Amino acid sequence: MTKAELLAPAGDEQSFYSAINNGADAIYLGLPSFNARIKAQNFTEENLNKFVRIAHLHGVKIYITVNTLVKDNECEDFLALISSALQSGVDAFIVQDLGMATLIKKVFPTAVLHASTQMGVHNLFGAKALEKLGFSRVVLSRETKLSDIIEIKNNTNLEIEYFVQGALCVCFSGNCYMSALKNNSSGNRGLCKQLCRLPYFTDGKKGHFLSPNDLCLINSLKILSDAGVTSYKIEGRLKRASYVAQSVKAFRTAIDNELTNTQISELKSELKSVFSRGEFNESAYLYDNDNIIDIKNNNHTGKKIGVIIAKEKFKDLYRYKIKSSEEIAFGDGLKTFGKTENSFGVGNTESANGVYTVYTKNAQIEVGDTVNKILDNKREQLLLNAKKLIPLSVKITAKKEEPLSLKITSKNQSVTVLGDICETAKNSPLTENDLKKRMKFGDTVFEMVDFHATVDGVFIPNSKINELRRRAVEQLENKILDENKSEFIKSLDGKNLPTKEEIKAVLTPLKTNFENLFSTAVIVNETVDLSMPITTKTIILSPTIYSKETIENFLNKISSKGKDYKIYLNLPIIATGKEVAVLDDIIYSFNNLGIVANNYYAFKYLGVRPILAGIGLNAYNSYTVKALKDLGFNGVISSIENHTPHTYKYAGNPPLMTMVHCPFKVKTGSNCNNCQAQKDLTYLDERGNKYFIRRYKIINCYFELLSKNNLNLGIDDESAFNYSQKIYDLR
Repeated sequence: MTKAELLAPAGDEQSFYSAINNGADAIYLGLPSFNARIKAQNFTEENLNKFVRIAHLHGVKIYITVNTLVKDNECEDFLALISSALQSGVDAFIVQDLGMATLIKKVFPTAVLHASTQMGVHNLFGAKALEKLGFSRVVLSRETKLSDIIEIKNNTNLEIEYFVQGALCVCFSGNCYMSALKNNSSGNRGLCKQLCRLPYFTDGKKGHFLSPNDLCLINSLKILSDAGVTSYKIEGRLKRASYVAQSVKAFRTAIDNELTNTQISELKSELKSVFSRGEFNESAYLYDNDNIIDIKNNNHTGKKIGVIIAKEKFKDLYRYKIKSSEEIAFGDGLKTFGKTENSFGVGNTESANGVYTVYTKNAQIEVGDTVNKILDNKREQLLLNAKKLIPLSVKITAKKEEPLSLKITSKNQSVTVLGDICETAKNSPLTENDLKKRMKFGDTVFEMVDFHATVDGVFIPNSKINELRRRAVEQLENKILDENKSEFIKSLDGKNLPTKEEIKAVLTPLKTNFENLFSTAVIVNETVDLSMPITTKTIILSPTIYSKETIENFLNKISSKGKDYKIYLNLPIIATGKEVAVLDDIIYSFNNLGIVANNYYAFKYLGVRPILAGIGLNAYNSYTVKALKDLGFNGVISSIENHTPHTYKYAGNPPLMTMVHCPFKVKTGSNCNNCQAQKDLTYLDERGNKYFIRRYKIINCYFELLSKNNLNLGIDDESAFNYSQKIYDLR
């Protein structure tokens, strides 16, 4: 198996060191702004240089997450952050916002860009579009099929990054608007409230209907590598450092060794102990699996270790006896499952013959309850105490009347430094062992593993030896750092980065005017009752079934109205490579059909039909609007999270989420042979908000979560829907 890069998350300093010490090849991290994990501790522009230096000494790359949507008035700060990070020598930027990607390329032409999973690349055509825009890597959406990964690898020069461990979003990457529109906390701005993890009701049944299991693809690394994945990504910038340590250690072991099924199972068990929501999802969406939801568990469940076999009152506590397959020790965390779920920390314990006695004030635990370990204190301390040092060979020569010479070698780099002339010892000459003891590297990233000395009856003050060692280490570090410089820094070749004034000059206000294609458009599906008055001349069809027959029947129905309507086909956010072929067949069969593009794969239709950028492309600032116009778009519908200047606005009932799994299967336990998707399905949250599910189908079925009520997005009155350049939805 070709060894792919192991990419680890770091939400704080401790996680950074955990990633380094347990074998990460690269680390992705964020600064205080413009990153999708704003709630993490993150890093600063002031300390970034320090952490990049440490990483590069270990041969580890640093990728900066600037993976949020950016407002026009934030662009100067955005580019200032990019400039600062580049001066620290970072290796790449993970970007979501198309406008910001174009700005980075304009101001810093050789900066390395990775397309964030928030850009939603999941098929060859989306990957090709971003490759043309200057991206060198795509972080594929978790919904990407294995067959599409292979197509991307075989037909582009892109690096492919794919999530292999961690939390799984229920909504397609980059197109979850629920938190933004319901709580004014945008996931695309790093402020997701995780409303998907809350309980919901359907037909009186309560469960976590939008909460997926966590991902673990440690069984599938060879499959992914053979398909073309070049970077295995671990999610978790908001998780504990011990989670990062265990995840990196487990995947490092799996990448570097041929493991038995038993060994793989042991690694999965260790991963469960640090974090898992129920059973792992072990195939993502690589195949036709959509069994991703665990309605019972929305938080850490740990791994099963035993069962409660006895309970008794003890003073103001309860004493429980647990038959356990693992040691239970002070500082551990346990969770019991029975009629109720209960979590508690372990204090004093007693043990005999695999039975452990623990104490807690919790009275709800009962005999027969299952016991899971959710925190293994000893293991986590070992993980956090691990330290990775760089092997160093030392050769020192100390001869009378010759300069003291110190040669140190590491990572195929060597330096030799010379000191003062060695003096003949008057009393006790230095021995080889004396010199070895003085070669201390405890305050560096190095560990001396080999030592050789030639010494000839000399005396050398400690201060001289220490000074020589410090000089040698500094020179060796600089040589290693020069070798590991980012491609961008190498490309500068002594040139200066743009000044603040030069950056400001790029940020002159943009004016992007489109032809007035329509004043108002209505979005409908093919079942719309055309006896209702339609005053607009523009109709956007968002069908429930994407087929030539559906489109033809709708066009015939529209033509019977006797009006000269402009018809646009609202392309789905998600389409596998095989499904793009279905869309091709539709589009090329109807010459007068315009296109609304909601994902980068639809860039393939530029110049083929009149084309609008839909809400799925998240046009959030005027730089994105300009980039889209420059590419050939005839109009842009603003991101529903923001009324971007120079765009058509969307009001009405937009999808809050687009999902690949089947909610009807989750609710009813049905399967495709017993499809229940023709029935109504609604979710009710604990605040009384009601949502309903809309299905659409190409080859596969996809599902949208919509709010019961229209979301006017700041438009106070229904009459405003008639205002010029408003798009609304009559679904």
